[in-house]
Parts: sequence; structure tokens; C-alpha cells
Amino acid sequence: WPHCWTNTTPDAVVMSGLAGGRNGVSLERVAVNVDDAVTVPDNDDADPENERIDPDGPDARFATLPVADCVEALLGEDIPARLSNTAGTHLCNHLTYTTLGALEARDSDALAGFLHLPYTPPMAAEKARENNAHRGGSVPPSLSIEHQRRAVETVFETL
Repeated sequence: WPHCWTNTTPDAVVMSGLAGGRNGVSLERVAVNVDDAVTVPDNDDADPENERIDPDGPDARFATLPVADCVEALLGEDIPARLSNTAGTHLCNHLTYTTLGALEARDSDALAGFLHLPYTPPMAAEKARENNAHRGGSVPPSLSIEHQRRAVETVFETL
């Protein structure tokens, strides 16, 4: 996390988070300067609505990872992946926006970006139980933890 960088700046920062319901890995192109939990409070029950992350910051910050190249590399590994144009407006976006800002403040040329990962099969099975799959309810898409691990490795290898 940017606040713990003391005398060094990393060469690359690859962040990740859960995007349940997505059917593959999403590489985020942009983080926007807005916090909006959209009715899903964080673990401290914070539930921001249309609040700026940094009142003095730019409206958006672009990932410095070569996102299109990373997607191509993932597809080359037979890992379902796509480019996504927004990290949303909640925790993943906030982390990405502030990390990119911290790197900018250090005048760093570090590569940084965010990967959204889908449910793992056990997570999808739990959601299916909650959605009454035994009565025809939905089953969300998932990706094995092995494929998710390989996706993160592939992004680092692409850098």
C-alpha cells in the first residue's frame, strides 16, 4: 500500500480484487475520482455516495500497465480475459486511484494497474446455493484458483 513505501518505489504494482459475476479476468484501464459504494458498504460500514476520493485530484487516472498487451498474453495462455474501461466506484477503484496518485507524487515510472478476478468454483457453488440453483436459480461464472494465479503471473511476465 502506498503509505508504507519509504525509501524505495516499486517497479510494478499489480493489484487485484473480486468481481463476482464476471466470466474472466478484467484488466482495468481507468480509475475514477469517485467513491460510491452503491449500497455495498465496506467492512467498516462506510457507504460513500458520489464522494470525490481526492478533491484536488484529476477526474481519472489511467493504469500504466500495458493493459492490452496483458489481455493478449492472458488469452495466449487460454485464460479468459478482457480489457475493462473502469475499475468501478468502490474499493478496487479507490485503491487503484490512490496508488496511481502515490506513484505520480513520487514521479515514478512504475507500471501499475488492477485486475478484477471472478469467483472461484467454490465461491460460485456457494452463490448457486444462495440463488436456489436446486430450483433452477442461477450459477455465476467462475475461474479456478490455478488459472487466477497463472493470470497474475502472466501479467508480471508481460511486464
